[in-house]
Amino acid sequence: MSLEIIKIHEQGKQDSEYIELRAVEKCDLKYYIVSDTTYTSETSISNKLRNIHWFSAKTVEKGDYIFLRTCKGANTSHKNQAGTTTHVIFWGLDKPVWNNTGDAGILFTLKTWNTKKA
Repeated sequence: MSLEIIKIHEQGKQDSEYIELRAVEKCDLKYYIVSDTTYTSETSISNKLRNIHWFSAKTVEKGDYIFLRTCKGANTSHKNQAGTTTHVIFWGLDKPVWNNTGDAGILFTLKTWNTKKA
């Protein structure tokens, strides 16, 4: 997997919470989905996915950070002190996602998908 979850920040605070990801190699975000679920025990998570964010197409370089903010806003990118880029992406939700200490963030990678109009 070319991305990794680093940390969930400001849990339960609608205007400031976000999940921090880092690119371990160059990749396109369109192949990634973030979701939240809960822990069912110390070592396992529920298979019930709640809020889901499928990233739009955007190439990120190795070492770049992606901050997926829960609230609404305009996506931005800026150089950080390490010389890589921080991409701030807004989920656009009206309520906190990471509002419980039992919440878990899940990162999925998709290599291909198929759709069919209903």
